[in-house]
Amino acid sequence: MKKKVLIILLISLFYNTNLTAQKKEIQKEIDSITSLIKNCNRCYYEYFERAKLYIENKRKVEGMKDLNQVIRKEKEFYNNRIKDSRLTTYYNERGKLKLDLKDYRGGILDFDKAVDVANSISSVWVEVFFNRAFCKSKIGKYNEAIEDYEKVFKHSYNDDYTNRMTHYNIGLLKIKVLRIEEGCLNLSKAGELGMTDAYKVISKHCNK
Repeated sequence: MKKKVLIILLISLFYNTNLTAQKKEIQKEIDSITSLIKNCNRCYYEYFERAKLYIENKRKVEGMKDLNQVIRKEKEFYNNRIKDSRLTTYYNERGKLKLDLKDYRGGILDFDKAVDVANSISSVWVEVFFNRAFCKSKIGKYNEAIEDYEKVFKHSYNDDYTNRMTHYNIGLLKIKVLRIEEGCLNLSKAGELGMTDAYKVISKHCNK
C-alpha cells in the first residue's frame, strides 16, 4: 500500500514539475511578445499570438483583452474597406473563448461576425459553424443549431473526428425536436465513424 502511495506521489510530482516548467516557458514567450509590442505601433498579429498564449496559460481575462485589441486594430486599419480573412480567425478565437466561459450568446455574435467578414471560404469555417451550433443548442435554439451542424458537413471533407462529432450532436438535437428517424440515422453514422456512445442513445431512443 505504501509503495502504491509513493508511486502516485512521484507521478504527481513529475506532472506538477512538468506543468510548472511549461508555464514558465509560456511566460517567456509572453514576455518576448510584450517587449516586441512595446516597440511596434503596427504589431496587430502579435496581440493575437499573445492572446493564445494567455489562454493556454489559463489567463483568460488577459487573453480576452488581447483579442479585443487585435480586432479593434485590424478593423481600424482596414476601416471596413475590404473583407478581411484574418478577422474571421480573430472573431472565431474570441467566440471560442466566450464559449469556454459559457457566454453562449456572446459567442454566437462573434461567430456571426466571423462568417460576415470572410472574403472567401475560410479554413476555420468548420470550427465556426460547429461552435456556433453548440452555442445555439445551449440556449435552446435547436433548429438553428441543426442548420449550422449541417453546414459543417459541407466544409469538413473527410475528417472522421469532426464528422462523427457532428453526426452525434445533430442526432441528439433531431431527437429532441422529434425528428426521430433522421436523428437515429445521424447517430448510426456517428457510431459507424467510431462514436461508441451513439449506440447507447440508439438503444434508448431508436428501437421503439
